[in-house]
Amino acid sequence: MLGDLHESEKNWLRTTMRNYGHRAAGEREDGFIELCTRDVIRFIRLTEQLLRLHVEECDRRVTEWINTPSVSPVED
Repeated sequence: MLGDLHESEKNWLRTTMRNYGHRAAGEREDGFIELCTRDVIRFIRLTEQLLRLHVEECDRRVTEWINTPSVSPVED
């Protein structure tokens, strides 16, 4: 799913997740408020984009499945 994002968005998302992980562990607390206000909004937008892509992919697969003719088992 991350393959559908631009490379810069993937890198930003990975870095942000890593940074939040460090903060959750009690490391590097400087700038936390600034990161929360600006970057959480971007993180949410990217998450929405990923969810939208996931839903579109699920819709496509269900549509394919519905439109695939069923094959009856051959009786001997």
